Amino acid sequence: METLFLCLANSKKYGERCIAGIELRLNDKQKMVAQKTEDNRFKWIRPVSDAAFGQVDRYLVNDITIGDILALDCIAPCPQAYQSENVLFEKFSIRKLRQAYKHQSRFDKLVIDADSLFGNTGATLSPQEIKFINHSLMFVKVQNAKPYVKKGNKNQLRLLFDYAGASYDLPITDIHFPFAYFANPSILADAEQVYLTISLGIMYKHRYYKLVAGILYF
Repeated sequence: METLFLCLANSKKYGERCIAGIELRLNDKQKMVAQKTEDNRFKWIRPVSDAAFGQVDRYLVNDITIGDILALDCIAPCPQAYQSENVLFEKFSIRKLRQAYKHQSRFDKLVIDADSLFGNTGATLSPQEIKFINHSLMFVKVQNAKPYVKKGNKNQLRLLFDYAGASYDLPITDIHFPFAYFANPSILADAEQVYLTISLGIMYKHRYYKLVAGILYF
């Protein structure tokens, strides 16, 4: 079955890629609109492969950027606990239809208004906390976004930002943002609006880490 979605995350995953976005449908006027679930939440989709961790081969999505409208052929939903958005897809079916019209008013309609990111204000969730979570993707508008490099073995690129009255410090896995950042470390300083796709990764050292899987700014 062909499925359309707006790409809001394109990130690193075990040397390959993880893409995700909000599913789209054609309305009566044949215009693409965001699909919603029965409880009135936007319907997210994360295409996964049959690889060990569901990662998507990077050569399949090398030309994809955040804001692209994509199509793929779904084989079947394959939710894994809190990662309820996962769908198995035909490997070579993913394709870019076009770039969405990028205007902040359009993305404002897609953000979620929550008290925190996945139920707490930390960088991770415990195995006990994850039991109460039924989704692993959020699209939010944030304030005071400041990328920086955390010195260490991997010199990890991270993002400081404020959301819903709390401050966060999370790793950036967005595949394209590092190129923009290292070309201009002040890239977000003049941005009027910054939108993030926050993803919950699989368990690592007995914790579930929040990741900045997509960055969009105006």
